[in-house]
Amino acid sequence: MGAPPARDRFIKNTLALLLAEYITALPSDAHFQRGAPLNGAAATVLLSLFDDAQTFTLTTAGQPSRTYTSIAQARSDGNNGRVWGGMHYPSTVNISDGVGEAISNYINGNSMLRR
Repeated sequence: MGAPPARDRFIKNTLALLLAEYITALPSDAHFQRGAPLNGAAATVLLSLFDDAQTFTLTTAGQPSRTYTSIAQARSDGNNGRVWGGMHYPSTVNISDGVGEAISNYINGNSMLRR
């Protein structure tokens, strides 16, 4: 038996706020950037709540829609976009994505505990 829906929403919203606070406090320089940690953090949170096999479509005004068949696919595409756009090297994106994942795992394991 799971928690009541209102409690689940509270937990998810609180986790999202904690992630935003941790990630915006991270430094931004040539060796580290903020976009990929958000991808890693968001994917880690979603994967802790849902199966990876999710089909969803992202839409942006004036741009073609993009449909994904998994959370991992969207995470990878977001990370790759930072490389393809010339913003970062693949190694920087991989490290930063891992930092976001580590932050999510830390918060899930230490801050988001039911009492």
